[in-house]
Amino acid sequence: QVLKNSLEGVRASMEAEHNAMYEDGSENLSDDQKRAVLGGSANLEAFCKVLGNAKSVVVLVGAGCSTSAGIPDFRTPGTGLYDNLQKYKLPTPESLFTLDQLRRDPKPFNTVAREMWPGKHSPTVAHKLIALLHKQKKLLRCYTQNIDGLERLAGVPDDKVVEAHGSFHSAHCIDCKEEENIQQVRSVVEKGEIPSCRHCGGIVKPDIVFFGEDLPADFRDMHKQDLEAADALVVIGTSLKVKPFSLLVNMVKPTVPRLLLNREPVGPWVCTCNFSASAMAEAQVSEISGQKSSSHRSTLPTLQESDEATGKTAKANSATSKQGRPKLSKTRSVGNMKTASSKPIPGNPVSRSASSANLTTHKPKAKEIRCSQCGRLNYRDVCLLMDCDEGAKRLAANMKWTLSA
Repeated sequence: QVLKNSLEGVRASMEAEHNAMYEDGSENLSDDQKRAVLGGSANLEAFCKVLGNAKSVVVLVGAGCSTSAGIPDFRTPGTGLYDNLQKYKLPTPESLFTLDQLRRDPKPFNTVAREMWPGKHSPTVAHKLIALLHKQKKLLRCYTQNIDGLERLAGVPDDKVVEAHGSFHSAHCIDCKEEENIQQVRSVVEKGEIPSCRHCGGIVKPDIVFFGEDLPADFRDMHKQDLEAADALVVIGTSLKVKPFSLLVNMVKPTVPRLLLNREPVGPWVCTCNFSASAMAEAQVSEISGQKSSSHRSTLPTLQESDEATGKTAKANSATSKQGRPKLSKTRSVGNMKTASSKPIPGNPVSRSASSANLTTHKPKAKEIRCSQCGRLNYRDVCLLMDCDEGAKRLAANMKWTLSA
């Protein structure tokens, strides 16, 4: 019964988090309104047309933006920061960024802080893209999860950067909250020693946000109005797994196009039907109890390209298997995408044929992107699934901008 209650609690929590991730207001738009956002085709060329006229672009940045500078991200297996903390024997990798662990043993954090302190790495091409957006007078704000300061080093002005997880620009005592000179703190950390407060003797740390701490005031004060004012959103190198930052992506208006530069699809770039809250919850509880879950599956539905002109589109199939999972339609390859070979969705225009002379001829140039599993129209989410720097170069090339390497 205890395990069952735990399962229900985890399931409810994950379903609530999943709903929050995908509640973006798009359900209030008609298909015609959606098609008007990117001209009916969610691709890079269509996004660049919007970007050309944009004046209030918001950029969301994660650790993947800095990996080519030699700074590891957090979650990549084998090379991520969390995978390389085993020598410290922490309760969990995330414990590195908790006050309890810092008080218990400050050495692991200070060792990592010494390696990550700004000034040892140079901005990447992706960082320079953000600076270029500013030079083009398009950048409203850059919200970054990173603490490396590379956005500023790339040339993004201080008032255009919001460091959502804090920075190395200042330092305070974790007990009495008194501010300490950041250069003196750095000098102590560089020696491998633990900086202490001159007022109470407590541990001093740079103003990096630890789990459970409040986010910086500029984040709290500015993010809502910035995202509501955005006319385009660019997301670079983030897993969108850490709240509340992960929720920012859905705070732009439902008519604002979004571009992802990342190695894998995340957040709203994966269709809502991809997520099985029940199976994921069972997997978590089974792991806790030491038993494997037979119901957990990792199969991912994809967003697929459909050509209205030929009448080939993803089938909106509501039929489900005995386990309650939607059935996948058959697909064929189209470049790097897949296009579903199935009957047209009711209401979608199809081309005229000898047997359908009563139908109106409709041959739009745009190719729609629909989910292979549920038929959901992807009308604004464009993704370049590649290294962040390569994605930045491709975006700049499409905009005919000169982006220095």
